[in-house]
Parts: sequence; C-alpha cells; structure tokens
Amino acid sequence: MARLAFWSTAVILLALATHLASVLFSPAVSMASTLERIFSIAPVNRMTVLDQEVMGNVVRELNPDLVYAICPYDIGSHPLAIEAHIPDFYWSISVYSAKGDNVYTLNDQQAGVSILRFRLALDQAGFSLEEMVADSEAEEEAAEAEAAKGDDTVVINTPTAQGVILLRAFMPDPAYRGRLTDALAASSCRPAQATS
Repeated sequence: MARLAFWSTAVILLALATHLASVLFSPAVSMASTLERIFSIAPVNRMTVLDQEVMGNVVRELNPDLVYAICPYDIGSHPLAIEAHIPDFYWSISVYSAKGDNVYTLNDQQAGVSILRFRLALDQAGFSLEEMVADSEAEEEAAEAEAAKGDDTVVINTPTAQGVILLRAFMPDPAYRGRLTDALAASSCRPAQATS
C-alpha cells in the first residue's frame, strides 16, 4: 500500500511539474516563434501592410474583417518614430515587446485624432531611488518643453530592444480593403531623428 501511495504521489508531482513548466515557458517560446516569423517577412523598422495569406502565417487567430500592418522593430541603437494615419473605421495600434508583453495599446475611441505620432524608446529603468527621482524630474522638464513646442508625440518606453508594432483596421466591407490598405500604408515606422 505504501508503494502505491509513493508512486501515486510521484506521478502527481511529475504531472504538476510538467504542467507548471508548460504554463511558464510556452508563452515565451510562442512569442519568440511569432517574432521570428514576423522578422522574416517584414523589414525591420518599416511599416508593412500584409495581405490576408501572409498575415495568416503570422497570427494564429486571424480576423478576416481586419486589415493588418506590422512594424518589427529593433531600437537597440536608436529610438523609433512612428506616425500612424488613422482610417475612418475602427482601428487599434498595439506595441508588443519581445517577451510578448503588450506595452501600449490605443484605439479609435481613445485617440480622437487623424494622425498619431509616437516615439518608441528602450526603457533604461534603474533601481536606484536617486536615479529614479532625477529621471522623473528630467522627464517632467522634457514633457514641459515638448508641450511648449506644441509637439503631440507620445513617448512609449519598452523593456526590450526588439518587438513588433501591430496596426489593425476594421473593414466593414471587402470593397474598403484598398482604402484601408492605403491608409495603413501611409503610416510609417523609422529610426527617430536626434533631438536637440
């Protein structure tokens, strides 16, 4: 009887360990695989509108009523300037880190403008309290300077140098595909100019 209890406990612990490992590690493996596919089909730091067939190879649960544009990014050496031209119908923009974290999301209901400008930068977060206070003060001063210039650029910090930006636009009818494709193609994603 003790032997049966031992083996039953061992099997349960093994099953628990296997389940825990799959839950902890499969999201990272899945995102790494997705990023690898995205980086292989689209140029880095450039916005690319993808057709349904290509996008179906990248996104597992593809919505046929959406038109997609992606920008795989690498901001290891320079921040990224993103300019998104907004279609008339539902749209959203999402920034994903290499870890699969959704760093930023915005949709048409939240934005209220026809052109959005973002600056994507690598988060250089330190754990020193003095650095955090100094960084906070510097960020406030920079925000005040930008506001004085009338710049409407939103700064997004990401924890990883690589990731992907995903633009989605709703297509109410297949006849709108060309119009939505043109709107998304007018969007850009490129290394940011140095600011003075």
